[in-house]
Amino acid sequence: MPDCAICSKQSTLTCDNCRKIHYCSEDCLEADAHLHNIICEAVADFTAPRPSSDHYIAFFFPDPPARSRDDDDKDEDEDDEMSDAAVPKLVWIKSTYNEDEDYLESDEDEIEAVMGINPGDGVKKVTQHIDDDNEKFIRIWRHKLAALVGLEYNSIINGIDEDCYWRGPVLVQTGIAGELLEPLEIRDMEATDMKDIVIFCGEFGRDLG
Repeated sequence: MPDCAICSKQSTLTCDNCRKIHYCSEDCLEADAHLHNIICEAVADFTAPRPSSDHYIAFFFPDPPARSRDDDDKDEDEDDEMSDAAVPKLVWIKSTYNEDEDYLESDEDEIEAVMGINPGDGVKKVTQHIDDDNEKFIRIWRHKLAALVGLEYNSIINGIDEDCYWRGPVLVQTGIAGELLEPLEIRDMEATDMKDIVIFCGEFGRDLG
């Protein structure tokens, strides 16, 4: 079995729901419960086949639209329907090699479409190494005009790090990046990568606003 997601010891337990993350003990499982529960159902439910060899799984953290005070009078069924918009999702994003630049580029039109961003508004990305070897990266895609157009704070990100207040939808990728923080390799996001998002948020994300 793979190593424990928390302490890297040999694992003996597997998440009963998604079957994609492993632990060495009940203590480690419980220590990771809050974080893993954020993404567990999305991982368990994801069955979409890979569209091509150039497509890689990203985590998408949507958020409900802004609500007016009148919305407070809506019934519980409508509230539940709106809350579905804030459920994490796994999505395929195409990334291809740019021979001139010597790194992989993700399809920004595809990212904008997944994130529900209007053409012309645009996206912005922040990429950082999150390991001691300065190889593995986390890349965050966000709405370029999120604050200007008054998007709500992303409740999923705030659930990952209570001191991170990012507006609007968020898409996350990972892989290996060089010194210039451009991807030399992009790989599928996995349940175990949630801890890397925590590192990103703690070291870099709290100042993004």
